[in-house]
Amino acid sequence: MDVEGPVSNECLLPGEEVAVDIIAHVGRRNNSKIKVRIIGDRSFTWVDLSDKWGATIEAAVVDNQQLSDHLTSHYQCPTMSVAQGRKLPPHEPWHGLAIATISTPQEIQVVRDLFKAWLPGDLLIVTHGQRTRSELKAMVPDHSSFYRACISKARHSQFGGATTSVWSIIHLSRMMPPVSISTLMTREHYPQPLQASLDDTVGATQESHLFEPCFGKDHIGTMRVWKTGIVLKVYDADGLAPDMTTISPPRFWFFWVRAASCLLKDKKAKIIRPIKLHELFAIWDFEGKLSLEGRPLAERMTLLQRRYDSPPGKISRLMLHHLFECRVAQFELPVVSNTVPTLAVKSTDIPFSPMEEAAEVRAEASCPDDAEIDLTVWSWVGESEQSILARNVLRRFAVRWWKYYHTRKAINWLESRPPSDDTKFDKQAIDDCLMRIKACKYFKWVRGSRIFYWQLPEEWQSEFRDGIKIWQLPDTSLPEGHMRSIPSETREHELLARDKVFRMRFTRYLERGVVKLVIPRFTVPKADDVRVVWDSKANGHNRVLWAPSFILGDFRDLEEITVKWLTMPVGSYLKLGSPDEDYSQDADSFIKSWQIDIDVGGQFHNFVAHHLDRPYLGVRMLDTANDGSHEREWFMRFNVLHFGGRASPAIAGIFQQRILEWAKGPPDHPKSPFGYHRVVLNLVTSEQWDPSLPRVMKLKRDGELAPAEVNYVDDIHPTARGRNEGPAVKAAKWLKSHMNSVGNQADDRKYRQPTCRPGAWKGEIMHTDQPLPRKSTTAKKWVRFKSGVEWVLQQANDSDSVSTAELRRIAGLGINVTEVYQDARCYLKGFFNAIESFRANRDLNGWRLKVEVEEALANDAGIVDESGLTTLQIEDSMASAERLEIEDLSTASAQAGYPTLTKVTPELVDHCEALLELFDGDQPREVHIRPASSRGYRYYVGDASREGLGGATQFPDLKIRGRHGMWFAEFAEGGSNLREATNHTNHLLREIREGLHDGCEVWAFTDNGVWSAVWLKDLSTAKHLFKLVLNLRVECRIHEVYLHVCHISGNRMIETGIDGWSRGDFETGISLGYDLRNFLPLDKSAFDVAEASLIPWLKSWMGKDYSRPLDPEGWFWDGHLPGIHLWTPPPAAALIALKQLSRTKQK
Repeated sequence: MDVEGPVSNECLLPGEEVAVDIIAHVGRRNNSKIKVRIIGDRSFTWVDLSDKWGATIEAAVVDNQQLSDHLTSHYQCPTMSVAQGRKLPPHEPWHGLAIATISTPQEIQVVRDLFKAWLPGDLLIVTHGQRTRSELKAMVPDHSSFYRACISKARHSQFGGATTSVWSIIHLSRMMPPVSISTLMTREHYPQPLQASLDDTVGATQESHLFEPCFGKDHIGTMRVWKTGIVLKVYDADGLAPDMTTISPPRFWFFWVRAASCLLKDKKAKIIRPIKLHELFAIWDFEGKLSLEGRPLAERMTLLQRRYDSPPGKISRLMLHHLFECRVAQFELPVVSNTVPTLAVKSTDIPFSPMEEAAEVRAEASCPDDAEIDLTVWSWVGESEQSILARNVLRRFAVRWWKYYHTRKAINWLESRPPSDDTKFDKQAIDDCLMRIKACKYFKWVRGSRIFYWQLPEEWQSEFRDGIKIWQLPDTSLPEGHMRSIPSETREHELLARDKVFRMRFTRYLERGVVKLVIPRFTVPKADDVRVVWDSKANGHNRVLWAPSFILGDFRDLEEITVKWLTMPVGSYLKLGSPDEDYSQDADSFIKSWQIDIDVGGQFHNFVAHHLDRPYLGVRMLDTANDGSHEREWFMRFNVLHFGGRASPAIAGIFQQRILEWAKGPPDHPKSPFGYHRVVLNLVTSEQWDPSLPRVMKLKRDGELAPAEVNYVDDIHPTARGRNEGPAVKAAKWLKSHMNSVGNQADDRKYRQPTCRPGAWKGEIMHTDQPLPRKSTTAKKWVRFKSGVEWVLQQANDSDSVSTAELRRIAGLGINVTEVYQDARCYLKGFFNAIESFRANRDLNGWRLKVEVEEALANDAGIVDESGLTTLQIEDSMASAERLEIEDLSTASAQAGYPTLTKVTPELVDHCEALLELFDGDQPREVHIRPASSRGYRYYVGDASREGLGGATQFPDLKIRGRHGMWFAEFAEGGSNLREATNHTNHLLREIREGLHDGCEVWAFTDNGVWSAVWLKDLSTAKHLFKLVLNLRVECRIHEVYLHVCHISGNRMIETGIDGWSRGDFETGISLGYDLRNFLPLDKSAFDVAEASLIPWLKSWMGKDYSRPLDPEGWFWDGHLPGIHLWTPPPAAALIALKQLSRTKQK
């Protein structure tokens, strides 16, 4: 690696005592052109290092048969005797590198003989100990004047090693100037104590021993082991370990250390313990955890002895890699081809055409349920009155034909079915549907709607006809009673509410029948109207019911079906390698993402309630008297799902998902615009990853992205790609016509025509009228949320408590707003912790305290806690708070189940201050959903040990920019979480502020679970971690950096090589030129990695149910069909696959 050089103190980052910057390049393609021959039984390390670097090992001349077998089996290295080695071709000067570790006169003679036979380009001889210069000169083979020699000594500690070991090195070369240790020492090396090589997760031994201190020696004392009486030396971890080669086996692992341990509460305290076997490898600068895993003790001891036969890793690795790199440069063999430049540019810096400034802005689709239809949508400029009248006449004829067609279809279906027990129910249901069909108009279902179930797949028909029985909790009984409604605030509001109830009676959503339980209602005032809410919680009905959790579309789903402007279909763009687009061209030349909004009219009322549930869905009816006389009361009941029932959203969601699946049709439908030919994965860490495009894309045969939709309850939001709105119009027409054809109202009052600048969907805005899609919240929500946060801080200054209802409203609004600004979502944790702090087992900030497993299980089983509620009765705090915002519920609803006031916690104040820092300005921020370029990505891996740090960023051009160093001793005592977080933030903040990641997606990998959780969810009460995260988030916003922190295992961190960097070791991973993506396979599924072992295991317990895993196409269709399916998505696509899996359970 090319090291930049020493770093001055002015360049040190917080916590660092010393640091070195590294610039390197990924690439091993030409390494195999370097030829190596290894000599002697003490040269195992040279074989290992040469093989890892990628050089070609032509031969290993060894006499030890056991070593020969090991080299052959593990390295596929050809081994031979000295006699065979003398006959190796070519029989002329050989330009490769010969390496030997020698100790005895016999070994010296072997090297001389082979040197004479081979005449290598370079000869490297290493021997242990303090030898005189004359002794070393005597070891040098006879050579011609073409060779130049250099003799030097290397102390392990001078190379950052942790022992007192000293080695002598002889280098003969006729290919390049010989390398001396003094030359290599110009590279920055910093001393590292023994502690850097130790495992700080090891605790004190449980056995009793007697420690006797001593001073003035290389060790600090001795330890007498009680069982054996053996006296062992104890070394201080702040110093150096002994020269391991001077301790003969089998006792070379028997010494003790006084070392730090993260298990101690006092970070300055130390323990005295025996050295561990894997630490002996680390002391000699070699990884010991992964390489020893699963090996028997005898093999591990043999491997350790072979390591000690050659110089420590920091000496041998530096010498060998330097020689290899010099050879590469000498022969002009490029390490990597930098054909792809690194790009760092903000989306706002990309030039757009001036036409975009004149893009049309459409109003938000928000209107009352009884609003008139805007007929101008279907008219054209300058249209005459005669054309308008003619169109109305055609509509009357069309609706008459539509009524006749569906009536005949229903009757024919009923007559075609053989008589059965269901015939009576079918006739009643069809008569109800025909009544509604007969009354409907072109734009209005006058008598309401009901699903024409006979047109749907047979397996769904009975449930659409009869409804789904509401699920009741075990060991509970349904309540009974005739609870009164909550009075409206004014008479006008009460009259409006009664009018809505009368309309439900008129549309026959209410029926006469037995009523055992009445649902009270209350009104929520709106601008010129009221919303009637049926409170099944107040009458106790919801308390005994169960509803499955289900998935709803969110803003990230919309992002996954939205693509930037392209001059060609997405498939063609990918095939060409994602070239840059020139956005200064005419906007009409680009394919854009068009958006549509379809509203499901009266969604809950589309679906019938099961007849066994209807007695508990009673409604109190009142005969209004305007003269002040007594008003007669009587009862009806819902025969459809009602707004306010616990199970209504889940059941309505099941039915709506089925209808949409049927409407879109299968992927190979010849006419459906929603069909697709293949599914393309565009995943992080894959070589073809394009961060400017969605991760999973359904492509049609022409290569264009297929239309798709996301839906939230009754709001369906389709998108389609095209140079104009034509494909989007076709997709909307297909979906609406199919929905209406089965009685599922596609309400034209709230229909929004295809546009690139739609209004808010679910409270969030996505605009595609510029080349790069951008998102935002509404100005009203931005101001309300920011004002709410400021109000909380003001209340905190004035008193120690705030209104719980208002706090929940602000938190619910925050949930909605942070759908757009995901980086701020974690700071809502303070709100919910404070809101829930009144419950039992909570600390000062509202965090749950640890409880016994048995107690937690008991609560989950329904045992009442100190709050008076069971865990099954406590709704998810975040979901219920968000519902307050979306459904605009009353203060009473926000207060229900909670105390009037909530105590202000220190965490709540901190999080409010953080939110104000992120939500600066009076106008909502517009955020691009992805980087602009296919090369706008980076990979960062960082790790920190107790003493050291290491981190490296890999760029698209395969350039590595890294940093390693040592912590200040005082800072290191702050804990592993602080070290990991500081290492990451130091490295990332430095590069972000330098503009190296502007407009890029950065994936940062860590093996520290706490740091990952702190970044993702702010799961920490530590102030220093809180501030580090906030600073990083602010800089990411300024420089438009899309940062993702991802947790990986400690073993994977070791494989990347960064774990060694934090200890000054460069033995594995990127240190050897490997691509970081090789160790971070987020684009590979479990079957891609271990198919051979997974198939037998799955078959062993699945039996005949086993089937091949679903491919990406199967996630969207086959997996939704009945049967047992095996889902094995790659980690980078797991969330998308999981959402599809969740939807399969919703049908």
